[in-house]
This record gives sequence, C-alpha cells and structure tokens, in this order.
Amino acid sequence: MLSPDGNTVAVAAPGSAFLTALGQNPVILFGLDGTNTMQAPPSFATATAAGAFGGTGSVSAPPTATATATPTGTFSGTISPSPVSAPPTTATAVGTSTGPTAVAPNGAVPQLGGPDSATDAGSSAVLLAANRPGITSNQAIAVAFDLVGDLLVQTREPAQLLIIANQDAVLGSPTAVKLSDASRDDSGHDIFHTGAGALIACASCHPEGGDDGFVWTLNGDLRRTPSMRGTIEGTAPYHWPGDEANFSVLTNDVYTNRMAGGPLEPAQLSALQGWVQTIPAPPAPSWVDAAAAARGQVPFERSDTGCSTCHSGAKFTNNETLDVGTGGAFQVPPLVGVSWRFPFLHDGCAQTLAERFALDGGCDTPAHGTTSQLSAQDLSDLIAYLESI
Repeated sequence: MLSPDGNTVAVAAPGSAFLTALGQNPVILFGLDGTNTMQAPPSFATATAAGAFGGTGSVSAPPTATATATPTGTFSGTISPSPVSAPPTTATAVGTSTGPTAVAPNGAVPQLGGPDSATDAGSSAVLLAANRPGITSNQAIAVAFDLVGDLLVQTREPAQLLIIANQDAVLGSPTAVKLSDASRDDSGHDIFHTGAGALIACASCHPEGGDDGFVWTLNGDLRRTPSMRGTIEGTAPYHWPGDEANFSVLTNDVYTNRMAGGPLEPAQLSALQGWVQTIPAPPAPSWVDAAAAARGQVPFERSDTGCSTCHSGAKFTNNETLDVGTGGAFQVPPLVGVSWRFPFLHDGCAQTLAERFALDGGCDTPAHGTTSQLSAQDLSDLIAYLESI
C-alpha cells in the first residue's frame, strides 16, 4: 500500500520467517525517499548499498549484499563476493556494498536517527519494519494508509484495527479499534506462521496457505510449490513424487528436518494438521464464462480425453503416483483452484492452461490425456471448466 505522499510502501508479511528479527507477523515499510527517517523495531535495521547495517537476525542490503550482525556488532566498508567475517559481525555477499559504520548496542542504530529508527540518506530505497508492541504480537494480516498518512493495520488475533498516527514520518503509538470479540486463536495457525528454525516458516512458501508461485530446484530437480488451499485433506500421499505417505511423515521430513523446526508434540501436530486441512479452496475466478465452463465439463469427462480418469472425485485427484511422460512418476495433483496456481505441472513448464494443452509447447504428452481431437472451441471451453473448479 502506497502512502499519500508517495514516499512509503507498507506490506503485511505474516509468516515471513526469513526476517526472523521482525517477529511472526511483521509490517514492513519500504521508504522510497532516501532522506526519510522511518520507524524500525529496536532489533532490526537494514538499508541498501549506500546505507547502514545493524540489529539482530537477517539483515540485508538488496540488491548486492546480505549480512547478519549481533546486537553489539558493527559493520562498515566493502563486502566482496566471497564470505568475510569480523566478529561479532559476519557477512556473506553476492556483490559489493559500502556504507557507514552502524553500531547496535541494543539492536538499534542510535546514531542514525534515534533509538527506534534508522535513516538511509544515500540510497533510493530502505527496508524498515514497524514492529512496535501491539502490531506483530497481534498477527498483522493487512495494512493500508488513510488520506492523511496514518497507517492502518488489521490484526487477526485479537480482531482489531490499529491506527498508527503519522508524526512526520515517525510512526506513533497505535490506537486500537475492536472489530470482534470472537477469538481466532489457533495453535496450528501459529505453528504454520512461526519460524521453524532455519529462517523459514511454512507460510514463507505457502502464504495464506497457498503457494509462492515459484519453481524451486530441490536436489537438482525442478519442483513447483504446491498449493495447500483446499487440497490437503484426503489427498495423501504428498509431494510431487508421492514420497510422503501421510501428514505426519510430511511434517517430520519437511518441518522437523529440512526446516530445522524440531519434532512437534502430538498435540502440536494435530493442531497443525487440523488448521491446514481447513484452509479453504479459493473461489472460482469471476471472469469465467459460466456457459463455456458448463460446455467444457463435457470433454473433461469424455473417455477419449481421459482427464477424469485420474482427476476424479471431490478434489479432482485419484491420489495415485503415475508416469504420464512428463519426466517421471508424480502425484496426480488436485485440480481444486487450479486456475490460481500457474505455472503448471511439477516443473512449471506451462505458464497458462492454454500452454499446458499446446501440442508444440513441450507440456502435452500422449499419456497425459488426449486433446488433439478437440476443436479450438471445445478446448477453450475445457479450459474455462478447469478455471471454474
């Protein structure tokens, strides 16, 4: 959300455990005016190439460097592309960055604008965070600016609206407006959105329970992040190769081992599974032609196309792991909400559903259904039906 003066962008980032210093549900402010002084939490400050570093946790200077500093550390000068260390500060860079010394006796950067603020006077953008009490501790889920520049933060638990007055670019204390007395407290939601230990949370790749839209290289293989929106309950085994037999195995492999989260207690595992399984499916896109979608259901269910042979049932999957000529044996993915999760297939080979069915696109294989016999209108209707699921 852009501020009225055009100098600041605010973003709610629940579950962004890459920025562990910001807490579970940070509100991030991007200052677009290099001379601005903007509010930062006592434990975090970060800047671009001409700025300063300080604070605890992951501190970055995009687009050229990243660094991690202890609360009492200092950092200045040039970071080369090779890893360097100067205790109590360590840094690893992908480029070159210079900046003034940033001293952080309490995780703050006092000489750069006060105990709770930081200024990046020489760059075009600075990343800071509003992490004051009452914001991240209350699960911020949405942000906006009003016409006078006050920051509005909606929190999930408790359900309230925080109004943070704009005081010459330094945010004041929030005023709370209650939205509901109903509690949405859910330990499964908390586990999903809290850093597991390896600078990552479940929500880092599955924001709002969905997906990040990325195709990752995992163990040398391309793997498109699967969506969890309405697709988990009743669809085991999990992951593209179908190598996670059930939710418990999946959690132990991914959360405990890969994400360094440690083993979950039975009650925690049950809470996490219960929350994940209730993530609702996304609504059908409003732009889908209902008549076309209705026509498209016919070729989808015809035996000569073969779509419904595997994509069957309430979630449009038979839960089998099959080799349809796309590079190995993979789980038949649920098609619930498929139109929202491009690129498609396990390796993201199709940016659109039309590309998925294009005979010369590299994604269509003889064992993966047959649509070459369909007219252009029938294929268009089939795509409309898929978009409506």
